[in-house]
Order: sequence, then structure tokens, then C-alpha cells
Amino acid sequence: MRKEIITAVIASTVLLSFASCSGAPAESSESAAESTIDMVQAINDLDEYVGSFPVAFRGDSDEYPDQNIIYDFTGDGYDDIMTDIQHGSGYVVVTIVLYDVANETFYTLGEMDHSYTIESFEDGRVTVEELIYPDQSTMGTVEFVDDELVFVAED
Repeated sequence: MRKEIITAVIASTVLLSFASCSGAPAESSESAAESTIDMVQAINDLDEYVGSFPVAFRGDSDEYPDQNIIYDFTGDGYDDIMTDIQHGSGYVVVTIVLYDVANETFYTLGEMDHSYTIESFEDGRVTVEELIYPDQSTMGTVEFVDDELVFVAED
């Protein structure tokens, strides 16, 4: 009886594999991956990355309630996701995170005494406020240059 069950399973597997091969030729997996990026999964990946910071949460604003700015910041032809996060306990830092979805790479801008808060995004330009502890503030933009995020102060 066991031999008959195994034979039936093998036969049905072979028949199903023939059925899946019929029809139009399938798109190659490489070109399919290039043409579709799952942004829902990318946001989940970004949330997981943000969770690696101590006591972290993403900021929000009226203009960007989820603070997910989707745009090709890296210039590779694929959308990236930019957000800012507040993290730390006692001493809170605001860091900008850029997730290069196509290359699954994260870039950050922010450190213990420098915080960067996204103020607006328009026409590919991210305007931020740089806060330098304890009481300096500068407006500027964030740019992606030579595989890193760079703050450029306004004149």
C-alpha cells in the first residue's frame, strides 16, 4: 500500500510539472526581479532595520504621516525609501535613514551630537533641519554622494 501511495505522489508531481510548463514562456527570474520591487516588503525591511536601534520610532509630519518618502535618491533607476527616526533613551537623536531597496542597503545620517529632521520633500529635494547639541540649528538639504548621505547647509 505504501508503495502505491509513493507512486501516486510521484506521478501527480510529474503531471503537475508538465502542466506548469505549458502556455507562454515565463519571464526570466532576473528580469522579473528587476521590473518589480515589492515596496510593502521593503517597508517591512525598513521597519525591521529601525527596530535595531535602541528605543526607536519613525517620525511623522502632516505632510508625510508615515514618513516614507519614496524616490530614486541613489540614481540607480529604482525607488528608494527615506525616513527619519528618533532613537535613544534619555539622549534622543534623530537620524535619517535611506533604504536602497534594489541593493538592500541602508544608509544613515546622524550621530550623538548631530540630529537631522526631515522638514519637506519637493522635486527630489529633501530639506532638513540639522540640530547640533546643545542649541545650534541649521537648515539644509540631504544628498546622496559617493554612496553616503551628506548634509549640505543652506547659504
